[in-house]
Amino acid sequence: MELQVRSQGVELGREVHDHISREVSRMRRYLPGISLVRVELSRAKTCNRNYGVLGCVSLYVDGSVTSGAMRGADPMHAVNLAVDEISRQWASA
Repeated sequence: MELQVRSQGVELGREVHDHISREVSRMRRYLPGISLVRVELSRAKTCNRNYGVLGCVSLYVDGSVTSGAMRGADPMHAVNLAVDEISRQWASA
């Protein structure tokens, strides 16, 4: 499985990368066919200071793509919300 992380205007430290890796490994338990994970983090333009980071997570699983995008207070929160959105999508399928 390949993991690609991009950011625009968001500081990504080792802690954020480790957190993303943990979240992705958690998803692999439920979706073992993941071949590629793309995570994009950017500074969101919003009036609410509590949701200033946009996290987009795309999973490539057995030829299909599932994506989730959510705003969070920080990069880790945004990734958590996006992964939760993807989990709900797979649970309802």
